[in-house]
Amino acid sequence: MHRDFNVAALSEFACSKGWWLGRGKYDFGQIDRVVNFVRSQGWRVRVFHLVWGATETPCGKPNWLANGNFSRDDYVQILQEYVKAVVGHFKGRVAEWSIANEAIGRSFCGGGCDYWMDEIGPDYVEIAFRAAREADPNAVLIFNNDDNDSPRDEYSQRNIEKLYETVKTLKGKGVPIDVVGMQMHFLLPWQSRTIPNKQDVIATMQKFAELGVVIYVTELDINLTNVPGTRNEKWQYEANLFHDMMAACIESRVCKSFATWGVSDSTSWVTCLNDGCVKQPNGDPLMFDKDFQPKPAYYAVRDALSGK
Repeated sequence: MHRDFNVAALSEFACSKGWWLGRGKYDFGQIDRVVNFVRSQGWRVRVFHLVWGATETPCGKPNWLANGNFSRDDYVQILQEYVKAVVGHFKGRVAEWSIANEAIGRSFCGGGCDYWMDEIGPDYVEIAFRAAREADPNAVLIFNNDDNDSPRDEYSQRNIEKLYETVKTLKGKGVPIDVVGMQMHFLLPWQSRTIPNKQDVIATMQKFAELGVVIYVTELDINLTNVPGTRNEKWQYEANLFHDMMAACIESRVCKSFATWGVSDSTSWVTCLNDGCVKQPNGDPLMFDKDFQPKPAYYAVRDALSGK
């Protein structure tokens, strides 16, 4: 990590059930220790995610909030209080915040997928971004989504179109969106088998950048479970895609960060067997194998960075 990475994406914030104890009540002890450790190592701190209404995340919504009897106005105030308190507490220590993660993708489900959307409506995105900017004017605010890297199937096409119109509208109202994040989780069991074309990714990055944002690749991994061939053939397939995505980021001239979702195949959410994991133990999704040794994908990214 010290040799090859300079950003640590902290998912502890997304599991607020353990530390958001009530309105105005927070136990930041454990997260403070994590943030302070990351900073002591010299890594930039990126929070994934501050506001994430994923109903399938068991640790996301605190019991007091889930079981409370609140009106829409109450939920708006609670969200504003929460964002300002958390961002304010970590002001100067956390550099980047993912706000309203996957709000666009979840908006198509018709309800029950995003509790902030259910209780407030789509306005919760604007409310959260504005509150975060107020709490820390210097923080980088990210609008992160899945399947928004290129129009390679019906689902990604509609995500891109709706995200583009949403960012355009919000930026037109002065909402402080600094970054559009492209997750790039490829070949998950519930996704299309179609992988992105480099030129299409470049065009999509540039399309969003025209709205006055920069692009981050935020969560790249590639599930190789159903890719045919020997292990070496699978790893070369993976390397080619890693290279293309890194090259797209560079060649677009609007992509300013490139992050994998984890370090080693042994600790990836794709390969782990816990609740919330993809549970594909042979997915081999990252640049380092289960023994933390570099795979062809590592050298492919290095080559892309050096212009090869």
